[in-house]
Amino acid sequence: MTASSLSLVWVGNPYFSKLLANHGFTVTVIPRDVVVLSYADIVEAASGPPDVVVYGDCSGPPPLTDVANFPCLTVFFCVDSHIHSWYPFYAQAFDLLVLNLKDNLPQFLGKRLAPQDCLWMPLYAKSSDRTTPEPQTTDLLFVGKVDPETTPIRATFLKQLRELVPGLVVTRGNYRTLYPSARIVLNIAERGDFNFRVFEAMGCGCCLLTPHTGHGLDELFVNGRDLHCYRQNDVHDAAAVAARLLEDDDLRAATAARAVAAIDAGHRDTHRAASLAEYITKALQEPQRIQNRQAQSDHIHSLYLKLLYLHFANSMTNANLQKMYLEASQNERMRG
Repeated sequence: MTASSLSLVWVGNPYFSKLLANHGFTVTVIPRDVVVLSYADIVEAASGPPDVVVYGDCSGPPPLTDVANFPCLTVFFCVDSHIHSWYPFYAQAFDLLVLNLKDNLPQFLGKRLAPQDCLWMPLYAKSSDRTTPEPQTTDLLFVGKVDPETTPIRATFLKQLRELVPGLVVTRGNYRTLYPSARIVLNIAERGDFNFRVFEAMGCGCCLLTPHTGHGLDELFVNGRDLHCYRQNDVHDAAAVAARLLEDDDLRAATAARAVAAIDAGHRDTHRAASLAEYITKALQEPQRIQNRQAQSDHIHSLYLKLLYLHFANSMTNANLQKMYLEASQNERMRG
């Protein structure tokens, strides 16, 4: 089976889904504002039965309530496993898991999914994350949302860091236009995740200061060469590393050059699309994956999904969604 004959439907956050067309897939993207879909809905959107359905994690309620019964290959492209404790259970209804936070992988194993069903795929920089050098007028720059209610650790950290690094600037906006003005780009990982800001800053050719979060960071990049790390949530360590960098123009320039070189070598959206296309195409050569999952669908439902769907049936305010999740908890087929 070759990718040139395959129909792929991507539901939710699109990420790099359109780039899969470069690998021979016919890609249909169903946007993230769609909450719940049946298999019949997907067939209609794709104008025919798809070979592959991918759920691109958008940190919302489970969008595919009968996914354990889908007659095609299913993939959970999981990004926010550090936020949602129910993800390891929902993932058991899929054939494949693609996970960016490597240290969270054990939470998904030991249930139905086996190591060969899971692929660690770190995040990435977009091909458009390339900037033209500009005069660097800001010592230390953080670009992102800061809200004491939703990001309390970040808000406190930045307040304390500003007292230690007077040249810190905190703002929001298009990072591609803002990063080039900074001598150092600061990253904060509110929940200890290996996040997009790492790849975006490095992909823009910036000197990055980021917490040492694990999740495979040391396997991809070298601290002190490609980027510079501080101890997670340690504001004094972050300030000390920033001070050393601000005193050494050559080191910052060398770090920025190595950062973009490392990203160009293997961590842009084009690289991830190629890896995912290869992974999916290989899995499609093993049709027993789909058959085994369908044969186990009732077991998957009772063990991993029923309570999950009941939770959403009780927590939704929309009556139609309440009904959909209640039906899903009762294992009623949603095939239209």
